[in-house]
Amino acid sequence: MNCGSLGSVSGTFTRSLPTHGAGLYRLVPQSTVPVPAAVNLVARHSGKLADVLNASTVDGANVVQWTGNGQTNQRWRFTDAGGGFFTVVNVNSGRCLDVFGGASATGDGVRIDQWACNGGTNQQWRVQDLGTGFVNLIARHSNKCLDVNAASTADGAQLVQWTCNGGQNQRWAGLSGVATEWDFVEAPSQMLENWVYDYDTLKQFGVDASGNPIPRDLVEKMNQARYFDLGMADMRQLGLSNISLQYYLRPAPANLGEAAREYDAKYDMLPPAPGTQFQDAFSHLSGYGAAYYTYRWSIVIADDMFTQFQKNGLRDRTTAERYRRLVLAPGGSKPAGELVADFLGRPISLDAYRAKLAKDQ
Repeated sequence: MNCGSLGSVSGTFTRSLPTHGAGLYRLVPQSTVPVPAAVNLVARHSGKLADVLNASTVDGANVVQWTGNGQTNQRWRFTDAGGGFFTVVNVNSGRCLDVFGGASATGDGVRIDQWACNGGTNQQWRVQDLGTGFVNLIARHSNKCLDVNAASTADGAQLVQWTCNGGQNQRWAGLSGVATEWDFVEAPSQMLENWVYDYDTLKQFGVDASGNPIPRDLVEKMNQARYFDLGMADMRQLGLSNISLQYYLRPAPANLGEAAREYDAKYDMLPPAPGTQFQDAFSHLSGYGAAYYTYRWSIVIADDMFTQFQKNGLRDRTTAERYRRLVLAPGGSKPAGELVADFLGRPISLDAYRAKLAKDQ
């Protein structure tokens, strides 16, 4: 499966690097946009989060590790600082992750605090991809890694900078949402779409102004129409995927609209009318880049995972808890293919996707 780029602000944080001491870190997205709106930084060795002590909003407040509690002083935003570096801004205080003492503080063990963002190199961090599912966060001014002091696993342990040495307390790993591979990122939400066609689910909240539940026969009609033209709709998606890919494989064509129609026509059985400029409204070209195809691969995964609920029941608690424990909870801490295999008890298969397409009669 493909992973987003860690080296650009439009990428996703899915990999980690070695560093000093005891813990790796996870970047846990709190949103589902290409640039994480907010992430938790979770130490791999301790499972604790980078935290502004006492939820302080003042300059100089210590940044420590602490048990996750859902508070905004444990959430951080990555902002492009240019040159391949980022500032890491605390959601609660709006202040930057900072090596105390400024650009001259280059020694091992210097504490990490928060400080008003000022553009200093001691507030700029490079995300170094190890290619193993983890990253190091490296201070620009010192070239040292973000580290949990003494590899402590206790609440309140100070974060410091330290010479990068491969220790797990210096590693950060993507965990969920867009921190998983983009081939997988849409699969959980796509799988949930199946419940929209289930009458017993809809009647619990689908009511009219008088409180009457949605009629069963209406839901049956929805299901009758559900698979109509599905094959052609998928060919349309392949056409869009080809546009996305071809645009990024070569320099921009002189006539974007003409090129888009050519790329689309290779798959789409009902291509746009000549002269139309539909690519101007294809917003995923900027958000997904060349990876729009991942929508199709995600639906393959979603259909395959849904087979467990088809077999055991859409409201089967045991299956739901297994899905939560084996897929959602570990998130980007391991490859998505392994998450799905853990849940299904086998590798991903195209069988469920093929069976769904066969219903388009």
